[in-house]
Amino acid sequence: MKFGSLQVMTPDGEAREFPIDLPSLVVGRADGSGIVIDDLSISRRHARLIIESGRLLVEDLGSAAGTFLGGHRIDPHTSNLVETEQAIRFGDVEVQYVPPPPVAAEAGDSDAEGAGLTEFEEVPSSAIRVSIVSPAAPVEPGGAVFATAVIHNRGRVVDLVQLSVTGIPAGWVTFSQGTMALVPGTRETVTLVIQPPLSPESLAGEYDFGVTVASGEHDREAVAFGKLTVLPFDATELHLLPIRSKRDFTMTARNNGNALVTYVLSGTDDEAAFLYDFQQPSIELRPGEERRVPVRVKKTKRQWFGRPTFVPFRVVATPTTGKAPAVEAPGQLAIRPPLERWKMPTILLLLLAAIAVGGWLSWVHRDRLPAWVPWAEESGGKGGGAAAEGEAAFAGVHMCDKDEKDRPSVQPQELPGGSSGAPYFAQNNPAWADIEYAKAKDPEFGPDWCGTTIEQCGCAMTSVATIMAIFNILTMPDGSELTPEAVNAWFNNEARKTSRGWVSRGYIYGDVIWTAANELSAEIARTRPGSTTIRFVRFGTGSDEEIRAELQAQRPIILEVPGHYIAAVGLDGDKILINDPYYADRKTLDVYKGKVKSSVLFEPSNNLSGVVITVPKDLRLRVVNVKTNQVVGTVSEEPAKTEIDGAWLSTRNAWRDPTCVESPPPPGAGTTSIYLPGSREDYRIEVLNPGGGGSTIAIHSYDQNGNAEVTTEDATGTLVMSMSYDPASAAVRTQVLAGATPIPGSGTPGAGETVTLPPGGPGGGTGGAGDDGPGGVPTTGSETATAQPTPTPRPSATPVPTPTPVAPQAVAVKCDIAYTPPNAGVTCTGTVTGTYTTTRWSVNGLPAPVPPGSTSFATTFSQDTSLSVEMTACNVTVCKTGAAAVVIAFPTATPTPSPSVAAGTPTPTATPLPNGPPLTVPLLCTYAWVSGQAKIDCSTSFSEGYTEITWTASGATPAAVTTFAKTFTTYRASAGTTTVQAKVCYASVCTNSAAVDVIVGSAPLVMSTVLNLVGPEGDVCDSTPVQLYAYIVNWDPNGPYPTGLITFYDQGAPIGTLPVESGEPQAILNTTFPGDGDHSIYATYSGDSTWSPASSPTVGFASSVS
Repeated sequence: MKFGSLQVMTPDGEAREFPIDLPSLVVGRADGSGIVIDDLSISRRHARLIIESGRLLVEDLGSAAGTFLGGHRIDPHTSNLVETEQAIRFGDVEVQYVPPPPVAAEAGDSDAEGAGLTEFEEVPSSAIRVSIVSPAAPVEPGGAVFATAVIHNRGRVVDLVQLSVTGIPAGWVTFSQGTMALVPGTRETVTLVIQPPLSPESLAGEYDFGVTVASGEHDREAVAFGKLTVLPFDATELHLLPIRSKRDFTMTARNNGNALVTYVLSGTDDEAAFLYDFQQPSIELRPGEERRVPVRVKKTKRQWFGRPTFVPFRVVATPTTGKAPAVEAPGQLAIRPPLERWKMPTILLLLLAAIAVGGWLSWVHRDRLPAWVPWAEESGGKGGGAAAEGEAAFAGVHMCDKDEKDRPSVQPQELPGGSSGAPYFAQNNPAWADIEYAKAKDPEFGPDWCGTTIEQCGCAMTSVATIMAIFNILTMPDGSELTPEAVNAWFNNEARKTSRGWVSRGYIYGDVIWTAANELSAEIARTRPGSTTIRFVRFGTGSDEEIRAELQAQRPIILEVPGHYIAAVGLDGDKILINDPYYADRKTLDVYKGKVKSSVLFEPSNNLSGVVITVPKDLRLRVVNVKTNQVVGTVSEEPAKTEIDGAWLSTRNAWRDPTCVESPPPPGAGTTSIYLPGSREDYRIEVLNPGGGGSTIAIHSYDQNGNAEVTTEDATGTLVMSMSYDPASAAVRTQVLAGATPIPGSGTPGAGETVTLPPGGPGGGTGGAGDDGPGGVPTTGSETATAQPTPTPRPSATPVPTPTPVAPQAVAVKCDIAYTPPNAGVTCTGTVTGTYTTTRWSVNGLPAPVPPGSTSFATTFSQDTSLSVEMTACNVTVCKTGAAAVVIAFPTATPTPSPSVAAGTPTPTATPLPNGPPLTVPLLCTYAWVSGQAKIDCSTSFSEGYTEITWTASGATPAAVTTFAKTFTTYRASAGTTTVQAKVCYASVCTNSAAVDVIVGSAPLVMSTVLNLVGPEGDVCDSTPVQLYAYIVNWDPNGPYPTGLITFYDQGAPIGTLPVESGEPQAILNTTFPGDGDHSIYATYSGDSTWSPASSPTVGFASSVS
């Protein structure tokens, strides 16, 4: 109460007293005010109180309700003297100023005056003086500005002073010196670093702040005041819950900025087919405030018939003022036409009526029926043996071998209201039991194997959801709960129809791709940093020992039993606990004792790379490593090989509908898959249809970060293709060598005709496993297969031979050594005889840092060593390697003879050059945010020799790499610390670098890109020029400009890539579409450090020959 106090009386009768400790204070409702009065009539910054010479002055700061002295409203921004006991009113709040009590003069003042001292003052109240230079510019939250305080000691003694700040939070300010000793007569300059945090608490506006200097000698304080302006920033989040609904949603908006914002709410969809009804058409958000607004979305015209669909839309919040961008939240409107569910029952009723009439007529005229009809009089009314035989394979698992009246009733486990049952999911949970499984309702291919719904077919997919939930992966990428319904929808993404069925991210011809867990867990981790990523490891035997070992390591495991999949989830003593997705009452593995056929193993991992190649079970599949000629699978009648390290071969039979609605799957139904390890290799893939006719293949490839690509190929006969895989990229490079166009032996071969495959290397294929489970593909290793005869070969056009690539005839490598101490330069040149498409170099078996296709290689060494340099030249997929041995031996220095050497003078000898590895390994690392990931680049530099470098990086992907390169790149998904270390080895001797901590800050704010595409308005004629125009919709000229590439696609295949133009963020592709055909065009944007990647809507049209 140094300057008095202010007594406040609010309209509701509450009285409070506020001390006035500074000569200038702001009165207002905002938290940063010196005196905070929480009343609606008080503005955020209402008035300023100023104490001058013991008198009170009041200045109104432009308040809405005004400031009153003696009942009269004063003009804003003008200081007014308050007379003794004069009434003061702020808005509706009455206040009274109480001056401080008088202070007695200190003893000795008169003596000080009589002493006549002019250079120093002894008056304590004025011994310390302080002045402030305010920041020269406003400050953005998260940034910093500087102010200066000058402190003058006018006293006669050394004074220990302490600085503090008022008017703004103390956490914002850092003093260059917080405490100091001032010699009499000296001035000290102190720098204030003012850093408001990037948070809603850093309210935008103008602040009056003070620097208080407390004297340690006189128990007095000196105060000076400055001004600080905090700029506003926008960071509003918009979410829609639930993401998918039939009508009603709740929009949640949160203002993470520091200024009041007002948004107008609207909705938009691609077809402009929806009406949007917001409970509030606009919202006002204070800093840090969150508001929820109900919104109802419905179609303008009601749809009565059609399949249930989910149509995307966006809720948009547009600011009414300022330059802040609009904020969007995606959603999906579930459209379920009400009469669609009655269409099929009506058709079925008519069909059943027709069957009943037909059955009645056949019974009446049974004496005229052929003998194969069960109720024909000649057959004695017997039949049905084949169905019983088909059910025998599933006896003890499903109950379909029993009469319907004898089957026990199966009911899903009862769950509390609103619970999904996580992590122990059930495929027959009523919440999703009737949802379509894996496009199984497509009339061309459905029902798949076991039926059309999750209840009938979802045992494997539900077990994957259970495994992920036990690994604590509980949320989908869009923020919704992970359930079998959500996993089924995600598995169906990017679905495409092939000649043998549907292929998508998680499904293949009705089967489940186990490695889909790699991609899904990675996508979840990118949206929820810190979430576990898991990968498919291998297939197992399903033995009790294997199961117990996995469960003791906290890794749940999926088990295959005849026609069904379950999950082993824990141990209870000697009991193995299971989660049966259909039979809720089966709790332990004892139920399936002796029936476990195989297992599917998963583990947490940051390396999610790999390739899965799948064909229907009735086709034969072989994969050959081009470089090593190692084989997996076969295309003949002999058993399959599994020679490639880390590869797995799996043949899976179709599983059984547990509801017994569908008949048992036909013999031979299922898939064959080859799982390849995540290492860079070139392969040849061969697919053969033993019965003649077409073939098909699907390839799911994954990079180290879990990004995935799906590739499919159909052929009219035998299919042979090359595939190059690099774990740094999700996409594989493929080239069809035979099968895309008619080739000799394609189509349906005639009797005795053979189908010749390109050579697969010596040995063909023998050994392997049986027909079921891992490794069970009925195949051989011979290079030709005799097709089944057919009575009427399909006519075809004159075959167009597709040439088989021929390896280069010879590859020679010649290396020259040039000694320029202290280094020796090695230059190698390769010569290729024959045709080749690419080259690659290696040193001592490790890849050399040389661009693909180069025929020369150069490096340097600083000590004696020997090495083997190889160049491999490839013609598509067939390769030839040449090598050269290099021996580096530095010449021994010879001392120059001296004509006269004094006795006792030592004879000079050559100083040997140091061998590797280096004694110290310097390490330099930097990082930058690229496409939502922190890219960490590290390098080392030394002159000594080495044979390999092993890089390790904690919390990043890849976490460990052994290479010949002195540079290393890894990626981190979120902010945090990654520790990088390099181990340099020369033969078996190694040196470790010091560990370098790379502290990755928070990712920069990335704009959410909206990409649009404009194409022709109608169909086009053959070879007529067509202009495709892609542009970024939500670019603001006042914001950051997008950079990067825009790629155009037709039916999923790229047709052109262009950089984003300057001036306008767009790309224009001029092209033609020859021939007849349908076209589905879309564009993708690569993104940059500020703008996220995006895809445009699809534009469809047809081209025809004019």
